[in-house]
Amino acid sequence: MIQNTFLLTIFSLLVLVSTAIGQSATIEGYVYETNNRGYLNLAKVTVTDKKTNSVVNKAITDQEGFFSVPVPLNGDYTVKAEKDVFETKMIEASTKGIQANAKVYVKLPMQREPGYLFDVTMAEKWDGKSEVDAIQGALVEIYNNTTEKEELVLKDHPDPYFKFTFEKGNHYTVMIRKEGYFTKRMEAYVDVDGCILCFDGLDDVSPSAPGASDNLTAGHQMGTIISNVELVPIRMNEGIALKNIYYDVAKWDIRPDAAAELDKLIVTLQSNPSLVVELGSHTDSRGSDAANMSLSQKRAESAVNYIIDKTGMSRSSITARGYGETKLVNKCKDGVECSNRQHQKNRRTELKIIGIQSDPMEGRSLAQIIKAERFDEMLAEIQNQEVVEFKAGDEIPEEIRQQIEGTSATTSTDVASTPPPTQQQAPVYTPPTPSVQKETTPVVSEPIVQQTVPPKATPSEPKETMTQNTKTNTSPSVRPTQKVGVSAAEYEVSTQNITRPPKRLPDNYSGFKIEFFTSRAELPLSHNIFVKHGNITLEQRKDGLYSYSLGNFPNKNSAENFLRDVMNRQYPGSRVIKYSNGRRLTQ
Repeated sequence: MIQNTFLLTIFSLLVLVSTAIGQSATIEGYVYETNNRGYLNLAKVTVTDKKTNSVVNKAITDQEGFFSVPVPLNGDYTVKAEKDVFETKMIEASTKGIQANAKVYVKLPMQREPGYLFDVTMAEKWDGKSEVDAIQGALVEIYNNTTEKEELVLKDHPDPYFKFTFEKGNHYTVMIRKEGYFTKRMEAYVDVDGCILCFDGLDDVSPSAPGASDNLTAGHQMGTIISNVELVPIRMNEGIALKNIYYDVAKWDIRPDAAAELDKLIVTLQSNPSLVVELGSHTDSRGSDAANMSLSQKRAESAVNYIIDKTGMSRSSITARGYGETKLVNKCKDGVECSNRQHQKNRRTELKIIGIQSDPMEGRSLAQIIKAERFDEMLAEIQNQEVVEFKAGDEIPEEIRQQIEGTSATTSTDVASTPPPTQQQAPVYTPPTPSVQKETTPVVSEPIVQQTVPPKATPSEPKETMTQNTKTNTSPSVRPTQKVGVSAAEYEVSTQNITRPPKRLPDNYSGFKIEFFTSRAELPLSHNIFVKHGNITLEQRKDGLYSYSLGNFPNKNSAENFLRDVMNRQYPGSRVIKYSNGRRLTQ
């Protein structure tokens, strides 16, 4: 009997203890942005015991910013909320003196860190007639050029909107791709080089722009940019008017304001390399039909030449066509009196898609595209003998490597008899039996046709007319960046045999170069290394050999990286040479 009573007492105590231990309460609440700017989802909430500093429970807020976590009774706790681009928020909560299963409510307002919230809605560009369709299933990418990291990748994004916070001190690239639409590329500079917020590729976005200024805090420390990003559908043979590309009356040279607009077009064309386009120019009806047709053709060619000169874009991808006054957009034809503003509407430039070719960007991420662009810039610097830095471990894209390497010079007939080079010695060229070398000069296939400056039109009523006065110039010439009155179709310069002679090593040169070719005699200018490479440096070594080198590197590490990643693949045996005040230190 006594034993049974004792066991019953022990059992009752255990039940009481376990009940006390198992009793709990709930801490729940909301996480939102300060000043009631909205609830924050996906915020990380952590509850910590203040006495033991141990984590008691964790939660993630839902779409409404709500969370709920069970915690033991009779405890004091710290509730911490964390979310990217927001400052961490902590408050205290206690379950002392409350009943089991009771709830403790908390609110956690979070302060946004300095930066801008980019709130985007994607839609098809409105044509003024039909309803606007939202864009779904797009590929949205944001790359941080400052940190060189992908920040956002949304593949087949199901919604027509997305949000992202631009942090201060960073340069971002935003790219939106959707099949059947022009790729949209934008550049955002946030508190960089004096720019509070500079946005290229998106109209009217700045701290002073309508719709943006109302959402910025004092001092421009943070804000919300709400924008409708319009994607232009790709439609074959349909003209797309380009704004603000104007020409002086009866002239076709590119004005500074037109150049700024063409620079925007260049971004579009470079982001859509699969498109074959036509740039068409139109005049008003004043002046003769023939003169207007000729004038519009020269204007179109002037714009196309500007784009090609600035980008190196292939002429097979962009053509120029003048329409004269054949496609007026209003009633202002011959014999109809119109105002200058009405005539101006007809003096326009249009972009038309006339073909689609393979897309070199297909399957490549924005990060890969930007990396390739940087190597393009680096390649241009190498050709101009600028200082170039390669980071250890950098991988050169195959297409960039092919541009640098071209066809292998070591397999040419000039060095066919040369024994295989050693690892530490560039190939030595043995010249063939001397023969008379006749240097070729580029030949102009057709005479250059130049235009005289047309007479000034009457200021009160400008007319689209043009006078011609041609003369022949038979001397060879290379087309300058902008040559008023010269059309690319009027002459052609052969560049296949143009060579770039080497430069002698300066007497006071200090730095590092890469020796990639040696010869027992000076190479003739017809040798293919002078066709393939610009800015080659020539030096006669103490052993009598002629040394040919590339590059201008400030330190050995950058030179060795370039040697490993580029030069050794094309010229096995190339090596780094160090110079100090014109003196060769590496033998």
